[in-house]
Amino acid sequence: MKSIVGCVACFAALLFAGCAAAPKQAVYVSTSGDGQVVVYDLDNASGRLTLKQRVDVGKKVGPITLSSDRRFAYAAVRGERAVAALAVDDDGTLTLLDKTGIDTNAAYISLDRTEQWMLTADYGGGKVGVYRLGDNHQVKPQPIQVVTTDRNAHAIYTDVSNRFAFVPHTGPSAIYQFQFDDQAGRLTPNDPPVVIAPNRAGPRHYHYHPVLNVVYFINELDSTITAYHFDSQRGTLAEFQNVSTLPADFTAKNTCAQIHMTPDGRFLYGSNRGHDSIAAFAVDPATGELSPIGRFATEKRPRGFSLDATGRWLFAAGQDTGRLAVYRIDPQTGTLTRTATYDVGPDPTWVQLMTLP
Repeated sequence: MKSIVGCVACFAALLFAGCAAAPKQAVYVSTSGDGQVVVYDLDNASGRLTLKQRVDVGKKVGPITLSSDRRFAYAAVRGERAVAALAVDDDGTLTLLDKTGIDTNAAYISLDRTEQWMLTADYGGGKVGVYRLGDNHQVKPQPIQVVTTDRNAHAIYTDVSNRFAFVPHTGPSAIYQFQFDDQAGRLTPNDPPVVIAPNRAGPRHYHYHPVLNVVYFINELDSTITAYHFDSQRGTLAEFQNVSTLPADFTAKNTCAQIHMTPDGRFLYGSNRGHDSIAAFAVDPATGELSPIGRFATEKRPRGFSLDATGRWLFAAGQDTGRLAVYRIDPQTGTLTRTATYDVGPDPTWVQLMTLP
């Protein structure tokens, strides 16, 4: 275990060693209200954003996922039941290549680790899908597989081995566990096929720890985060901790949205809609257990947020205000300090960082 702690410490030192070696990055924000993806250039030293481009993508554009070579981006166009493929230029600007109609209203999209397949979660339809990517990097319209699950399928992506995937559902408050065959592009229910979340919590999104066999799920309905041990051989989950994202004295309505972790695995963040904050937690490097750091005020209804590749900056969009707030992450404590706020556009629902080629 000492070696794990040492590796994480070394990684942290490299991440925060200085901005001179930090990669160039772009920030993408889906503004569902006007169907655009807004592109910003990020100054790694100051966190300052410079508007580069506004790209018309389609009605109710939402979730974005990226290719590992940083040459392509994909966006779910929920109002058109489609996925847009976009080329990424060296400066992060985007060119719309194609929009493919698919048999799903995708609340979440991801690429498997081979990048032959796109995985989709259909919130309204209660199903997940697998689609092939063509040689032109565009999504083929005919699904390889569609699996009916249950109400409100909210996310799907594979583990580092590419053998397993989870699908949290807020409706039945359940996590569906799948095996994934990356040769055939097919999902098979694992054993057991479903994990019931505690207290009708409503699991929504999740994040794998970068080193430990731990997965964290943020629960929309009861404003908690649940930590699970991940059996990397069987692809199954076992709960070991449940923590609130809210202060004890907060009694008004709140729902959680997204969850992200710094690349070194030291700090975990989740968004509160109602309390309108980002909840921050320190992560034990040996066990993965969470300890609360605090809650940091955001724009109203922070549905979408993300972190940059260095773990120095956090970006949170207020869905009700159309503004994007930038926060500096303290590398020692994980606390957040707001440094700037930008008018981004109506109904921002997704924030994505891209390390440029």
